[in-house]
Amino acid sequence: MRMELKMIGVVGAGQMGSGIAEVALTSGFSVLMRDVTVEAVQKGKSRIVKDFERRIQKGKMREAEREATLQRLATTIKLEDFGKCDFVIEAAVENIPLKWRSSGSWTR
Repeated sequence: MRMELKMIGVVGAGQMGSGIAEVALTSGFSVLMRDVTVEAVQKGKSRIVKDFERRIQKGKMREAEREATLQRLATTIKLEDFGKCDFVIEAAVENIPLKWRSSGSWTR
């Protein structure tokens, strides 16, 4: 059986999570990126925007492409929102109890 992936969830908006989200976005997927605070999510999104800006400056991305790609990025602080994801990648901080609680929320 083949599964079509449209929406990828990324748990964690830090350096690793935002990097994973960026790769998924530039590969054509829609991404839902989550972290525990609005500030952390905004920082992760800002990291992606800055990387895209560098690509534009180097001639590796056009502004229209950046805008279209960012339209596929959604953010949240709610684990329940991962119910609409086809695939979830966990890239949260190394806090094992938190990881167990998190994974239980999206696997139900």
